[in-house]
Amino acid sequence: MPYRRSCAACALAAALLLSGCSAVTGSDVESLLRAPQASGETSAVQKALNSALGVTATLKYPASGDFLSPLLFGDWDGDGQDEAAVLYTLDASAGNVYLAVLEPTEENGWRVTQTAEGLSSEVESVNTAHLRDENSLQILVGYASAQGDRYMVVYLYTEDGLQIIIKQAYTEMILANLTGGEGTQDLVLALPAEQEGGGLNLQLLTNTEDGFRSAQTLAIGDYSGCAALHAGIGADDGNYLVVDGWTGASGTSLASSIVVYDPETRFLQTYRPAGVANLTKATLRYDAALVSTDLDGNGKIDTSDIFDAMVYVAYRGVGLDGGFTDEQVVAADIDGDGKVDSTDIYYMLLYYVALQGAGKNPSWQDVIY
Repeated sequence: MPYRRSCAACALAAALLLSGCSAVTGSDVESLLRAPQASGETSAVQKALNSALGVTATLKYPASGDFLSPLLFGDWDGDGQDEAAVLYTLDASAGNVYLAVLEPTEENGWRVTQTAEGLSSEVESVNTAHLRDENSLQILVGYASAQGDRYMVVYLYTEDGLQIIIKQAYTEMILANLTGGEGTQDLVLALPAEQEGGGLNLQLLTNTEDGFRSAQTLAIGDYSGCAALHAGIGADDGNYLVVDGWTGASGTSLASSIVVYDPETRFLQTYRPAGVANLTKATLRYDAALVSTDLDGNGKIDTSDIFDAMVYVAYRGVGLDGGFTDEQVVAADIDGDGKVDSTDIYYMLLYYVALQGAGKNPSWQDVIY
């Protein structure tokens, strides 16, 4: 069996995440970032924005992420009533993105209360999260430059107006409740390699007595950059991150590291699973598509993954589309022979029933050999 494919499978499954971690969803994205309730609401917000600007604004859609609308609705100031926010440009061909905040009026309309110019002409992503308290939502906008650089801006909206409380270059980001805050989430940013002396560094931003701020920067392995971040809760109820980093001479190979939050020190620290001498080596793979994942997206390797794989094999056996993406096919190809078949199902069953069920933390190589 090709060694690189077995390592890739190991990275996809064994490294994600430890002993059967479950995904940290925090506050559900759909509850934080709700789409406009009706076309009338959307139209009213756009009409109010255009009226305030005196021109017709061009809505700016995020390029990636869970929420791809330029219009957001949420309780930004924590007063119990939803406000709106809009990403837009004044010129469709040039100029930076702007963020406008609108409040509802007594006439069932909207009025613009604040506008702020962004950092570039492109929006990579937009999110909202309870970063400071469980009542108000903060707006997170990832801006992208023409050169490919990314900048994260966290906006705070209060009775004093719209403020920028975080402005930081980044490559990847994740929202998760790592520090155990009551109804709040933390922000973790992977910093560009040229910052903090090179290599891969994670910045933990969390709510403190001094407000939402950076609490720690942690160096992670010998990586040239970050490919992906994943959060999960371990079997010990600890809060973990799985970090996929670029490595190798050309910087195009992938490996994974695990980070855990220590509630006693209140810091992130590198986690080394028992029995794994070199996690980077154990999770090394040479395909850029092999970021850590599980088949059904529930954050753990379990019977539902086995069921999904069995359905795929059954459908393919009668000449039908199995419904897997290319990435899912690669993830489910445990033995690395280029296809998903009954042998891979056998390995999954052996992994889950014989080893996971016994409370052990094997790699795929332990199962196959």
